Amino acid sequence: MSADSCGEPTFDVFARVRGPRPKVQGRRSHIEMMIHVLDAVRNGADRPTQVMYKSNLSWSICQSFLGRLSERGFLKVVSDGPRRRYKLTPTGLEMLSSFTRVAEAMAPAAPLPR
Repeated sequence: MSADSCGEPTFDVFARVRGPRPKVQGRRSHIEMMIHVLDAVRNGADRPTQVMYKSNLSWSICQSFLGRLSERGFLKVVSDGPRRRYKLTPTGLEMLSSFTRVAEAMAPAAPLPR
C-alpha cells in the first residue's frame, strides 16, 4: 500500500489500473471493499487486524467481509490456537484476477482531461 499526493492510501489492484483515487470520489462499493480484503490477504495480511489496516476498513466491517468471503469460499479460515488466520483460496484468487482484468479493460487508455 502506498500513499498518493493527497496522503490517501492506494491499493495495488487499483493503482495499476487507474492510478491513485481522486479525493473527491465517493465511498467504495461493497465489491471494491471485498476486492481490497482479498488483495490484502493475497499480499500477506493473514490476521484480521492486518487485513483491517491494509484494506482501510473499520473492525466491524472488516469482520463482516471476512465472514462473507469465507462463507462463499474465497477465503479459508485457518485456526492457529485461539487466533484465526486467513488464506486466499483458488476461487478467491480467480475472482481477484477476474476483477483486475475487468478493471483494466474498463480503464481509459489515456488520462481524462481535467
